[in-house]
Amino acid sequence: MNDPHSKQSSHLDRKDHDDHLKSTNQLSLQIAQPMSFHHSLSVHFGNILGVDADCIVNAANEGLLGGGGVDHLIHQVAGPALAQFCFKLPVDSQGVRCSVGHSVITPGFMSKYKFIIHTVGPYLDEQGQIQPKLLADCYRTAFKLAIDHGCRSVVFPAIATGFYGYPMLEAAQITIETLNSMLQQLETGISINVCIAVFNDLEQQIWNSRFGENC
Repeated sequence: MNDPHSKQSSHLDRKDHDDHLKSTNQLSLQIAQPMSFHHSLSVHFGNILGVDADCIVNAANEGLLGGGGVDHLIHQVAGPALAQFCFKLPVDSQGVRCSVGHSVITPGFMSKYKFIIHTVGPYLDEQGQIQPKLLADCYRTAFKLAIDHGCRSVVFPAIATGFYGYPMLEAAQITIETLNSMLQQLETGISINVCIAVFNDLEQQIWNSRFGENC
């Protein structure tokens, strides 16, 4: 089912095809300033569905009915039951079921995952600037839902770095800083293993050059 409200299916100015963004991402390979990872945080290079976990995080659009990239992949594997479930969720007059920076949890509809957490990443703003708080909010709200639902493991994609055009190095830094902080703030007796699945070839190179000793 294709979401008529999906920016992924209607927005023509694909930021991941923008020459300036490509140059920015390429230049990121020259930066090597290692950052430490929390012991419960790991990286998987490859398809997100190659990671076993209680919960998988979907980089969704505001309509939650499917789009491109990992969103398409998860809907394809979960089958029509996922879109049918999401269709019944509360929606506003603009077709929004989940606003940017927020997250919604659904059943997994896959034997591999108990839950799917759908989160909506930010585009660059009207001035073409990154929105770090909104991207961090994606990780915070999704992480909290995983904890609240008793998950012992969760796998995230690299949110907003593909179609949505968030520069890959900046996104990686926000990802690690936010998840490190969330893991450090867990109450005593609560633990969760967090994995980040990095699929894009260039993005994998950036993560290796920036966080190589942890990847």
